[in-house]
Amino acid sequence: VFVKDGKALSPTIYRSRIPETQPFGTIEKIQTTDGDFPKPSGNVNYYLIDETPPGFFRLNASTGDVILVKSLDYEYPPGDDDIYTVIISAVDQGPHLSTRKTATANVAVTVLPQNDNPPIINASSYNRTIEEDYPIGKPIITVIAADADREALSGHTHESDATL
Repeated sequence: VFVKDGKALSPTIYRSRIPETQPFGTIEKIQTTDGDFPKPSGNVNYYLIDETPPGFFRLNASTGDVILVKSLDYEYPPGDDDIYTVIISAVDQGPHLSTRKTATANVAVTVLPQNDNPPIINASSYNRTIEEDYPIGKPIITVIAADADREALSGHTHESDATL
């Protein structure tokens, strides 16, 4: 982001791709320059203007670091896709509020799937009594396991028949 005469020049869109198991901490750093630097009015402060959905990120006002503060989950996205958005304003420190210049940056965070959910079997044990002459090859019981990870990772139910 470049702050000069109230105009924002590229890059104004940051794209981050992070795994849903990403540890908390900095995921992106907003880079800003101001044509007035090194004068005091060239110092820039950052403000988090909007976040969709809210509560997942924090912004360091002096460094521009976008910080993950809440776990992301690919299986339960915030909307129709797996993108979280953050809108940030960079404001220089002009001598008067009326002379301060601003620029805006959008951060689009795409959540990448991870194999983070264990499979769940529908019962902890199975018991069945069968006759001595039960046919070989005929299913005795069906074991069902489901995995909440979706798409390419798994995310579907598996059935297996136990046979003699």
